[in-house]
Amino acid sequence: MRIYLTGFMGCGKSWTGRRLAKLIGCDFVDLDDWIEIAAGQSINEIFATQGEKAFREWERSSLRQLAEKTSFVMATGGGAPCFHGNMDWMNEHGTTVFLDPPLEWMLERLEKGRAHRPLLQTSEELADFVRQKLADRRPVYEKAHIHLQPTDPNTYIPRLLYDQLLSST
Repeated sequence: MRIYLTGFMGCGKSWTGRRLAKLIGCDFVDLDDWIEIAAGQSINEIFATQGEKAFREWERSSLRQLAEKTSFVMATGGGAPCFHGNMDWMNEHGTTVFLDPPLEWMLERLEKGRAHRPLLQTSEELADFVRQKLADRRPVYEKAHIHLQPTDPNTYIPRLLYDQLLSST
């Protein structure tokens, strides 16, 4: 089983993915971590030295290389589904999940980790930037097989998703 977690940065893909992989008993892959190892540079360095276009190509090629694995939970980057037909490709090669928490939850997380996110370093008004980017990307995210919209901050998302995955197979 290949599970691709998608959604805007700060929605909880990596946190959820690690815990979901444990519940399922398979490997967890963070696409950004994979790219950093393959490129020998941090995401920030890739953006600075190669540009966003090259980074998006790293995402495309890494997604396809990783599909050789038969079972994993992957946290994709926030923009990964939106370029090079990646969302359609992931839909064909696994189960896609759109993690869609309330905007306030994401803003709180993003404010804390802003320095590590290249697209956020140049935007002055975080909330406006996130609203606009999320609106642009939402149609792609909504192509996912599963759309998860948690509303209770006490919900254990990995278990909720695990149960939903079991009921859909």
